Amino acid sequence: MAEPWVEKREIGPCTLYLGDCRDIAPRLDAPDLVYTSPPYLNRRTYGKARIGCWDDLVPPAIAAIPRKPSTQLLINLGLVRIHTVVPYWNTLIARLAADGVGLRDWYVWNKQTPMPGNFSGRLWPQHEFIFHFGTQPGYLRATVPCKTAGAAAKKNAHRYPNGSVKLRSNMEPTRPNRVLGSVICAEPEQGRIRSHHPAVQCQSVPSQLLAAFAPQRILDPFVGSGTTCVAAMALGIASVGIEIDPAYFAVACERIARAWAAHS
Repeated sequence: MAEPWVEKREIGPCTLYLGDCRDIAPRLDAPDLVYTSPPYLNRRTYGKARIGCWDDLVPPAIAAIPRKPSTQLLINLGLVRIHTVVPYWNTLIARLAADGVGLRDWYVWNKQTPMPGNFSGRLWPQHEFIFHFGTQPGYLRATVPCKTAGAAAKKNAHRYPNGSVKLRSNMEPTRPNRVLGSVICAEPEQGRIRSHHPAVQCQSVPSQLLAAFAPQRILDPFVGSGTTCVAAMALGIASVGIEIDPAYFAVACERIARAWAAHS
């Protein structure tokens, strides 16, 4: 049987595949973590190779990825409005739920710098979502320094449904680090790479999440310009990326090769 990919490249701890992730992903080993930023509904064409609507592409592709019970999935999705907000991610939530993979939480990427001007009578959007799916809790490292490290912890109050409050005073002093918060602050990146790809992922976002979840091996089935794999390489994490468009695959290979040369 012929391999389902057109081309395969191995660059240091990163393996890249050119082809359709719906065909390639089922042939791979289950990763510890999936991090990806797929096309948001049908807002960009991503070249002639990127065909099909959201429902035919993204939910089946994510569902086709082999999983271990401990595998965590982080899917970055932005808002789409056609007069009103379109909750296109509901089909992804339903597809994974059918396989027993629940929505554990969702997080916010705060882009920090909204553009000036009026945006059709709405506040200017400066955030995107990161949906977190899994069948069991994932391990998280405390990666963010605490400003009050070593200080005595204040009494904490727990409020019950009937309105009563119980104070808890047996708390440890503040630790040096805490777990990453649910709002991730990172400005979108600018630069030369934007001339090659219409929606470049901000490297700081996967960097912060990969450092927190500390996987040994990750998969990005919509790797685009390769940002996820570049972030993984900087952290010493093995990565696998899949891209269907030959032009973006070439950009990803070039970026990851440069990152590997600088790393080694």
